[in-house]
Amino acid sequence: VTGIAVSDGPAARAGLQTNDVILRFNNQNVTGRRNLTRLIADAPIGRPIPMVVNRAGRELRLSVTLVTREQRLASLGQTGEVPAIENAGLQLRTVSAELAEQYNLPADVEGVVVTGVSHHLTNHSLQPGDVILEIGWEEATSAAGMSARLDELRELRSGPVKILVQRGDRLFYETLLP
Repeated sequence: VTGIAVSDGPAARAGLQTNDVILRFNNQNVTGRRNLTRLIADAPIGRPIPMVVNRAGRELRLSVTLVTREQRLASLGQTGEVPAIENAGLQLRTVSAELAEQYNLPADVEGVVVTGVSHHLTNHSLQPGDVILEIGWEEATSAAGMSARLDELRELRSGPVKILVQRGDRLFYETLLP
């Protein structure tokens, strides 16, 4: 488990910790990030789901209960504010109506909004308010999905990846090191 975990989210409530490796989810072997993402997407909402993780060489059996984004936000008393995911020196959030308004984006834009850039990144021109539409020729539809893709590319040691960026009415490609 990598990336930013919400401290009171389903993963944290299940007992998952950073650096846990999920071996089995819903009684099925996990063969990689994409496979895990698919298993989670296909899992039932609101019912305990068994999983097995490797934590520091020990196998642990845990149970997680998935909730929808709407249920999670309602339980927090929020209307849509989701924390940014940090990866590759960027703070990323899935486009929402609130973000579109905040950054003066077109109402119909879909993708991942850059909400922050690490001061250590000097090799590209990304800035807050840029919308990432594609990563490595694949559509960028959510911050979590983009973060998972960056993690996957980093594990594969793919080197720099092309991203399609929208800034205002301009489209351009940028190179990003996962």
